[in-house]
Amino acid sequence: MLEKELARFEGLRTELLKTNAGQFAVIKGDELAGTFTTFEEALNAGVKKFGIESFLVKQIVGKDAVHHIPALMLGLINARI
Repeated sequence: MLEKELARFEGLRTELLKTNAGQFAVIKGDELAGTFTTFEEALNAGVKKFGIESFLVKQIVGKDAVHHIPALMLGLINARI
């Protein structure tokens, strides 16, 4: 899910970093719907434009943070749906 949007973001990342570093991009398909100062502004704009359809909100940073959760990686916790 959101593979197309993530690929579009990666294609735009270098250009966006020059003018919008630290902001949040809203992307649906190949369309960059805009950049916003806060996550909340970006989310609200995405919902206003796309409704309940899926869209990507991603912070414009040079390198994505990687989060390690040792208990999850070691199988000490799990999620049940």
